[in-house]
Amino acid sequence: MNQRTLINTIWDDLPIQDGVLTPAEIERVLRAFGRVAAAELLAGFEVPLPGLGRLVTVQRKARSGRNPRTGHPVRIAARMAVVFRARKDLKDALKDQE
Repeated sequence: MNQRTLINTIWDDLPIQDGVLTPAEIERVLRAFGRVAAAELLAGFEVPLPGLGRLVTVQRKARSGRNPRTGHPVRIAARMAVVFRARKDLKDALKDQE
């Protein structure tokens, strides 16, 4: 799903299609959400995604890896990463699809 499809799908799903909320406004809401989520994650907080789960930051340890082109060992530095943690009901729904 690309960004335009997401926006149009949200707009189609909303019951207020009488001009109250346009696809352009939905796009602005999603962009604002992205800015707020990034600020919260940078501050060390979790970001809830209602009905889906939450975004959290985790510390990745430094590790060794391999350059896929040359095969030489390389050192991968420690870093912060963003991880999605799914709600139990979403996990169960995906498990039922198998």
